[in-house]
Amino acid sequence: MKTLLISILILSAHFYVNAQELNQEKLSMTDEMADSKTPGLCYKQTPKCNYRQLTQAEVDTATAMSDEVAYQLMKIDQLERAQNREFKIAIIGRSGTDLGQFQVLKDFNSSGQMLNMGQMVTQIKNESDQMNMSGELGATGQINYQVLRSYFDKDRKMDFSHVAIAMKNHPKSDKNFHWHVMHLLWTCDKDPARQVTEGDRSYIWEEGLGAVFADDMKRYRAQIMVPKQQLQNRLENILLKEKIGAQWHNKKYNAAALSDDLEQQNSNQWVLEVLAAATKPAGAVTDRTAAQQVLAETQFLATKVTPKGLYSLITLPFVGKLLPGTVCMKRQKYFGQGFGEIISVLSIEEYMKRNQMLQYEPFIVELDDEFNFVKQEKDKH
Repeated sequence: MKTLLISILILSAHFYVNAQELNQEKLSMTDEMADSKTPGLCYKQTPKCNYRQLTQAEVDTATAMSDEVAYQLMKIDQLERAQNREFKIAIIGRSGTDLGQFQVLKDFNSSGQMLNMGQMVTQIKNESDQMNMSGELGATGQINYQVLRSYFDKDRKMDFSHVAIAMKNHPKSDKNFHWHVMHLLWTCDKDPARQVTEGDRSYIWEEGLGAVFADDMKRYRAQIMVPKQQLQNRLENILLKEKIGAQWHNKKYNAAALSDDLEQQNSNQWVLEVLAAATKPAGAVTDRTAAQQVLAETQFLATKVTPKGLYSLITLPFVGKLLPGTVCMKRQKYFGQGFGEIISVLSIEEYMKRNQMLQYEPFIVELDDEFNFVKQEKDKH
C-alpha cells in the first residue's frame, strides 16, 4: 500500500452523507408523473431520506482508495514530466452502481455500419420478423431472442457508473494534495453539512478526491482517463478561469437523460458536455445547446442496453421500478420495446477514443482486499 497523502485526502472530503445521496444512482425508484409544463419531463415524489455518517469502515476504505488513486496520478505525472508535458486534468470513473442488470448492445451491424438506437431497433425487428416467419418461435412483430442475442456485445462492460473531473491546480489544492474534483451529484434533501438549502436537486460539487469514493460503492475500483495536453488546457480554462462549466447545469436530475436533453441532466452528461466544449476554441461553445451540437457532430453514442437475466422476463414498466433511483424513462423512446440508452462512463471513454482525445489507454486502480475494510466487515457477518 502506498502511504501517500493519506491524512490529507479525507480532510478535503465531506463525510456527512445523505443516505439517499450516498448513491445517487441507487435510490429507490420513485413515482413518475409528467410535468404539466414540459411534456416528457419527470416530476418525482421522492421517498423520505435521512442523513447518516459513513461508518468508520467506509471512511477508512474511501481513504485507502483515494490514496491509491492519488498514487497512480503521481505516477502519471512522472510519465508526463518525462515528455515535457504538464499533467493537470484527469477524468476519473468509479464503480458505484451495479449496472449488471443491463446487457450492452453493439454499436455496429455485421457490415461495420454505425447504428443509432432507432436504426438498431428497426434492424432487430426486421431480422426477427424474417426468422419468425421462417418457422422459428415467436410471432411476427415480436423480438426474436436469437436475433437479439446476436446484438449482445460481450466485450464491452459498464464497470464504472459515475465520472468526475479531477484538477491538480484547483484553488482549494495545496502543496501537499494537488487534486480536487468537480462533479454533478443529486441530493434528495437539504444537507447542512454541504450547505444545501434546497432538496430534490442536483449540484456541482467541488471537493477533495476522497469524496468520490465516500459512497455506497459496488466495488472499490476506479478508472483514470488522461486527456491530451491541449484538451487538458481547455478543460482547466473552462472550469477554473472562464468558470462557465458550472453554468451548464440543469438542476432537474434524471439518470436516464439523453445526450440531447436540455431540460434534464445527469452526472455523466455534465462531464460529457464540458468535454465537448473543450474540443473547441475559447468562446466557440457558450451554452449547453452548442455543446450538444458538438456531440452530435463528433458522433457521440450513448451505450445501448437491454435488460438481461430476470429483468428481461418482467414487464418493462415494472423493470422501471427496479432500476437505479432517480431514473425516468419517459424520453427513452424505445424503452417500451425493451431498449434504452445510457450516458455511461464506457460511452464517454469510447467517445474520447474515437475522437483521439486520450493520451494513454485508461489506467485501472483497484483496492486490495487488505485495505477494503468494508469488505472485511461484511465477511465477519
